[in-house]
Formats: sequence, C-alpha cells, structure tokens
Amino acid sequence: MRTPKLATPPDRAPAPREILANVEIQLITRLFGGGATARELDPVCWLRSSALKSALRNWWRIGFAHTFKDLDDMREREEYLFGSSARFGHKNKILGGPGILSVEVESKIAPTPEECTLGAGDALTYAYFPARRERNEAHGKTLGLSNAKAAVRLIARWPTPANDEASLPSRKAEHERDREQLLEALRLWLVFGGVGARTRRGVGAVALTSEAAAKTLGVPTDRSSLERFVAARCEKKDFPADLGAVFSFARPLGAFVGSRSTLTAEAAQTELLRAYKA
Repeated sequence: MRTPKLATPPDRAPAPREILANVEIQLITRLFGGGATARELDPVCWLRSSALKSALRNWWRIGFAHTFKDLDDMREREEYLFGSSARFGHKNKILGGPGILSVEVESKIAPTPEECTLGAGDALTYAYFPARRERNEAHGKTLGLSNAKAAVRLIARWPTPANDEASLPSRKAEHERDREQLLEALRLWLVFGGVGARTRRGVGAVALTSEAAAKTLGVPTDRSSLERFVAARCEKKDFPADLGAVFSFARPLGAFVGSRSTLTAEAAQTELLRAYKA
C-alpha cells in the first residue's frame, strides 16, 4: 500500500505585528488580590496579562461607548479589538478569536507579601476591608509595593489586507483609529485605573516609572496637564439611548481635581479616603 502524498499547506504570511507601547510601570499603593484566584495575591506575576487586557477593554468601553449607535455595534468592534469566545456562524464559519490586541507583561521586580495590620479606625481599612468594624487583627495580606515593577507591551496584529489598492487608504485610516483608541485605553487605565480589587478606592494604583515615557504616551505629569486630560475626557457628549447601561465618560455628573500633594501615593490615598468617609 502506498502512502498517500500529503498536500502542501498554502503559504500564509503572518499578520503584520506592531508594538503600540512598551513601557515600565510600578505599583504606588498597596495591592489587594490581583492573582488568578479572587482575593489572593500572586507574589511573582503581580500584574497578569489577561487581567490587564480585561482592564484595557473596560477603559476602552468607558472612553468610546458614545461613538457607537447601539450595543451590538459596540460589541462587534470590541470583539474585533479585544477578542471573544470562538463560536460557529453562518455555514459553520468560525467567528470570534483573540482579537488584534495582545498584551505582554514581564515582572521586573516582584513585590513581597506582607501581613495587613490596619486597625478598624484606619482610613485605609475603608478601602481594603470595608466590612470590618472593630477587629484589629491581621486581615489577609497586602503587598509591599515600593519596588514592584513590570514591563508592559501592547502589540497589535493587524489582519492580512486584501490585495485591493483602492481600499488601502481606508484600511490605513482604520488602523490609525484603532491604534489611537488602544493607546487611549492604556492612558485611561494608568490615570484612573489600577490592579486587583478595590481600585475605585485607590487600591493597586499604578504609574509609569519615567516622566519622559509619560509625556511620550500622553499621560499627564503635572496638575495643569491632569486638569486638561480630565476636562477633555469628561465632557458631556451625545450618548445613544441603547447604550444606557454602559458606564461612560461621555455623560459625567462632574469632574474634580484636588490640590497637588507632596505626600506619598498612600498618604494621598488616605486623605481621599477620609474625604469619602466624611
């Protein structure tokens, strides 16, 4: 019996790969959770690539939901950029997949877990353990953060273009728009977001390690640039009724920038938490 000749697979050029951002970040307040298991720390990979991609997806939605006509329109673009679960479509065509954005994270310096000894009256307890009232014993773990750093790379793998010169200008314009939106999601995460749980209370806050990198990326580095950054993004815009359940910067009730603090990040967080409690 002769062995059947194997068909030669067609040549497939790899999708064009572009590094959108390559920056180093650090934790500036203590981290709660952030590991693969909820409420548990990962002392080595304190920033997981899957968690960061999910955060960027959320901040992209917050920043750009108002540009879509309805939820289906937004979801289609979101899946193209960030991916979705694979599924079968018309004539068993496989739909979904990883999306064009890939996120790579490399821990430069891993933080050391430390026992939490916050008292019930400590303002930081309101952020980390809001349900606690009178117990002063150690309650879980947080992280020593002063040296925790990681390298973050955002990579776009653009679809292989069709051999159609007429569509080239529109493809370039689409790629430029997608590139800017993904970078904007990174900016929003750096300025407003964080790692792990309780990020809206200042937990797990992050920052770029270099002022030069911040300026190159377009992240504010002083009070005046922060005011401009917040004002430009928290400006009221037309918002589709079909997207009413989506949180967005396009329909703010107000935006406030506090006075510049010379304190550490955690001391500034404590001041904000006291204001929240009051």
